[in-house]
Amino acid sequence: MKLVIVYLLLFEFILAIDTGKLAGKVLDQDTGEPLPGANIIITENSMGVAANEAGKYLILNIPPGRYQVRAEVIGYVSMNVVDVIINGDLTTTIDFPLKSDVLESDEVVVTAERPLVQADQTSSRRSISSDELFNMPVSNIESAVAYTAGAVDVGGLHFRGGRTSEVIYMLD
Repeated sequence: MKLVIVYLLLFEFILAIDTGKLAGKVLDQDTGEPLPGANIIITENSMGVAANEAGKYLILNIPPGRYQVRAEVIGYVSMNVVDVIINGDLTTTIDFPLKSDVLESDEVVVTAERPLVQADQTSSRRSISSDELFNMPVSNIESAVAYTAGAVDVGGLHFRGGRTSEVIYMLD
């Protein structure tokens, strides 16, 4: 049994040596600033990563071969590098200087409405139907009431910051 485990570990070690790495930076072409969050994708096998805060990236366990690698980020022109050679047990370095691109789109209008506040309403009410009550994961009415918004069950039910004696709930 020990021999089988040793062979499996050795086989996995040999496979790990047979893969390569791709590393580098993604930078703004004009300013040299890093571009965090840029996507770096190997198009042939869909492997990829996002660049970190410093614009650096590292893709591990790439089978040896020739690949096309693409870097893209919103607001910049994508860049493709062809014939990238990945060798086993080596790190290939490619930096991507991306040129900024103006995104043009039609005007976007956002419209929203919210209900008016009812200044004369001094209390709130929530009704729970029998179907809702049946589908709740509770075993008694007090637990069901504790599931309503603004309710807290700490040594008794408290609603919206009030004391237990300041609240009424009715069962119909």
